[in-house]
Amino acid sequence: MARQLLMFFLTGRMADWERWNTHFSTVVEQEVLGYPFRLSQDPNSENLGTTVWDASIVLAKYLEKNSLKGEFSKKRVWSKRAIELGSGMGLGGMAFMLLGCKEVVLTDLKEVLPLLRKNVERNMSPTALMGSPFENGVGRISVAELDWTNREQCSSLEVPFDYVLAADCVYHENHLHDFLATILAITDNKSTVLVVNELRSESVQDEFMSAFGEHFTIRKVSHSQMHPTYQHPSVDILILKRKWVSSGQRKAVQGATASTDESNAQSKELSSEESANDDQPLLPEQKSKPQTDDREDKEWENRRLGTAAAQMMKDVKIP
Repeated sequence: MARQLLMFFLTGRMADWERWNTHFSTVVEQEVLGYPFRLSQDPNSENLGTTVWDASIVLAKYLEKNSLKGEFSKKRVWSKRAIELGSGMGLGGMAFMLLGCKEVVLTDLKEVLPLLRKNVERNMSPTALMGSPFENGVGRISVAELDWTNREQCSSLEVPFDYVLAADCVYHENHLHDFLATILAITDNKSTVLVVNELRSESVQDEFMSAFGEHFTIRKVSHSQMHPTYQHPSVDILILKRKWVSSGQRKAVQGATASTDESNAQSKELSSEESANDDQPLLPEQKSKPQTDDREDKEWENRRLGTAAAQMMKDVKIP
């Protein structure tokens, strides 16, 4: 029954996509910036993070194409700090490292980290870089556990980051507000957020634009700026910048949210920031996760299975 369900979902939006990576292999090879990445993945895992998803390849090749000029050029990225959320197998963050970052932190859930660490060692160690254009070394790259629902893990990071990367992290409404809260916690008004989304659900995309639009300006990158080969109409690259608000507006939000312990903690943090800069960006109001019934949960499971099926079974046809 489950297999039939997977086959059924292949008849949708992604059925005719000739993907750059399949779920079957244990090793994925991808050249970026003249460097031959060799990435391990786990075809037997049920965790979505253990696959090199196409959105991460789009991100890496976009960085390559724009490495000489623009806001992601080597000149602009040099000596900056970056973090990747939902790194998966790490291609996007490691590609960003090659631009000359001082530091990149790759993050994901605990169960994904062993394979992610293996990929970092295999590709970013001094031994791995020997004989490549980057044999003189790169900046500091590290791997850290980061669950978006765990505020303590967020607070343990050295924030803010200059750049935040996220490839294929927008796939369900229930995750969006934690994803948003995490990004707001690790950025400031000078940070740049680069999000690569594969469109799987119109409702999820609409909710993303609505929730993030309250706190960020959002610019969609034209496909002419992407790599000519590694792009697809269903994959968008978005560049986000924090919106500015007055200190008066910020105080109003603090007063409105002071009834909860978490909101009180946010208010104290904002008060200390005001003494340093009176025009810091607004932190979000505490938002509850949308409630879902059993039917909505089933719809999410179907979308998730359909996404995995698109990787594994693109050649299967339904009679």
